[in-house]
Amino acid sequence: MVLVLGILAIIVAVVLWLAKAAVEFVWSFGGIGLIVLIVGLVLLTRGRRSAL
Repeated sequence: MVLVLGILAIIVAVVLWLAKAAVEFVWSFGGIGLIVLIVGLVLLTRGRRSAL
């Protein structure tokens, strides 16, 4: 149980770090970065659904 919580904590930390990096990326690129980010998220969610 402790191991599972530890792994979840690491995953959450990585996701938050990626989200922070993505926000900085969007700020640096403006509208184009935002569009790329949305398209990337849609492709990721579709990929995960098809994988499941």
